[in-house]
Amino acid sequence: QRNQCNIQSSKFNDFRSFGDLYSLLFDPDYYYNKTIKDIVMRYNRSMAFIVKTVKTVRNNWKKSLAAGVAVYFVGRFAARKYNEDLLRREFCKEAKKYGKVKIGVTDKPRRIIVFLNPASASGGAVKSFNKNAAPILHLAGIEVNVVKTEFEGQVKKFLTALEKHETNAVVVAGGDGTLLEAVTGFMRKDDMSFRQSVPLGVIPLGAMNRFARLLFGTDKDEVRMLLESAMAIVKGETKKVDVLGIQGEDGRTSFSLSGLQTGVYRDAEARKSKYWYFGPLKHRWTHVRTVMKEWPPVFKAKISYVLATDENTKPVYTSQIKKQSPAPQSKSWFSFLYKMKPAAPDPRYSEEEMDDSLDEEITEEVDTIEFCVNSSN
Repeated sequence: QRNQCNIQSSKFNDFRSFGDLYSLLFDPDYYYNKTIKDIVMRYNRSMAFIVKTVKTVRNNWKKSLAAGVAVYFVGRFAARKYNEDLLRREFCKEAKKYGKVKIGVTDKPRRIIVFLNPASASGGAVKSFNKNAAPILHLAGIEVNVVKTEFEGQVKKFLTALEKHETNAVVVAGGDGTLLEAVTGFMRKDDMSFRQSVPLGVIPLGAMNRFARLLFGTDKDEVRMLLESAMAIVKGETKKVDVLGIQGEDGRTSFSLSGLQTGVYRDAEARKSKYWYFGPLKHRWTHVRTVMKEWPPVFKAKISYVLATDENTKPVYTSQIKKQSPAPQSKSWFSFLYKMKPAAPDPRYSEEEMDDSLDEEITEEVDTIEFCVNSSN
């Protein structure tokens, strides 16, 4: 009859004998005693697991140490990636607000040209740009035209033929070399109005990013700097900076933003990538190898400079007016009833140039280890 008994109530499901059933029906402390037993059993199991784990770690401490270190670094990596994803989400939400702003029927969305150097960031520039900067630019409603550079000097040639009505801004996504190439292309253009009306944006994807760190701060990590640089382009934030002109023996002038550096240290920094097989010691070995190659390390040159005075630092303004093309004459009979208003002339573009007619040059011989010329940026 016991096998035929079918008890549906849940409180009778945990008895194993008629004695347990009797205790369940007539002993009021049954549930209390059973709960205490369960707690003691769980505690014993937990302590047995802890003791077993401690013994395993003690008997295999090398493997345990390696596993602990691996878990620590994997955890840090996962936490960093998670925080970066949260940061990208916040910047994308902010950029989306700009994309929802309504524009007129005849207005066109902002249009920018991005010069992307695929060789930057050890070949990972394209992936980094598409993951961090591109979503922000697209969510803001900007028309993005990406030009991937294929050879050195391509950016300068492209900027020579670029007109200001073709873009609202020029953005350089690469390292310091790509940025200086774009600055040189800007300064070599004969159209003064192009330099005045078209801003130059920076998305740092290089190894050093010296100038970008001057703009966005040296305490920023890579992802935050990329996001902030893209958001600065969306907001249209601009800042005037000084440009340093360097004229070579062939008469061509190159331009720099942060300064000019040459010498033993500069040569060593340029060659350190060749000693990659030394691992973390490649920086030290590069400098030791450079000193061993040439001792004593010395840099000799002849420089000419002009001392700054109140007279030669006073700006002289030069201007350029763009010629207006004549408006087409309409021969329709509507022209008698409605006359089109003449187009407003373009504004006068001006630049500041220093008066160097009375400057006195001072020439000196330089004998040093490292020679640096820094701009005021």
